[in-house]
Amino acid sequence: MDIDHKSISDYRRELNISNAISTVSYKV
Repeated sequence: MDIDHKSISDYRRELNISNAISTVSYKV
């Protein structure tokens, strides 16, 4: 299950990065 947990963490990090980029692009 450790691998699944890591995959979820990586997925959430990807979402956070995407959201951050979208937010910055929107503000700019």
